[in-house]
Amino acid sequence: MNDTVVASGPIPASRWPNAIRKLRPERVYRTPDGLYITMDSFFVEERGLFVPDSAARLLPGRESDPSYESLGEGVFAYTIKG
Repeated sequence: MNDTVVASGPIPASRWPNAIRKLRPERVYRTPDGLYITMDSFFVEERGLFVPDSAARLLPGRESDPSYESLGEGVFAYTIKG
């Protein structure tokens, strides 16, 4: 993922670094807010890890959809309930 930054959209598995591959995610994608690592999804529901861009104005919280829970060091668990 370091050679070319994806502005927004899915990131092909061939471009995932080993640290992400070891997590065995369903998919990885980028939004203007940051990087989403989807670990589980079912219809419109989705769960995984989120790493916000330092420039993002998003302050993740639990009272939204998606909801976010800080895991520390700038990494969040996220849940989308649809």
